Amino acid sequence: MEQTLYRPKEKLLVNILYWGGLRLSEVTHLKISDFNPDNHTITFTRKGGYVHTLKIQQAEYIFDLLDQHLKFRPHAGDYVFSNHLERPYTPRAMYDLILKIFQKSGVYRPGLAPHSFRKACATNLYHQSKDLLQVRDYLNHTDAKVTQTYIETL
Repeated sequence: MEQTLYRPKEKLLVNILYWGGLRLSEVTHLKISDFNPDNHTITFTRKGGYVHTLKIQQAEYIFDLLDQHLKFRPHAGDYVFSNHLERPYTPRAMYDLILKIFQKSGVYRPGLAPHSFRKACATNLYHQSKDLLQVRDYLNHTDAKVTQTYIETL
């Protein structure tokens, strides 16, 4: 999928969703200051208002993509993904952008949605670690049964 993307913004978005397992609302509100290049972490607010620091998978690559995106974006502002008014995308606008990326990449099929990246992240991490509790903690689930459904779904 990534091979069909040429815009740094699109590559960054896809990789944060896939390797970070972030929810749509979480990625929508990411600020540049949330990224710590010294220890390759992202600190952001999770569902429910919990502040979470994530040591993201493929961190070097994602931080390189962030640098590329910031160099080429047409406007400044605090948010990583923002509109021309330097405000964060609305969840709906972000959802539509992700669907366009799916279509552009030729991978779109009914049922595929931004949350599919989160499920793919869970499955990938589980296959690497074979540790359900590690995946639960990475995704910030309170119940491992929820995490299990993500893995079984794919």
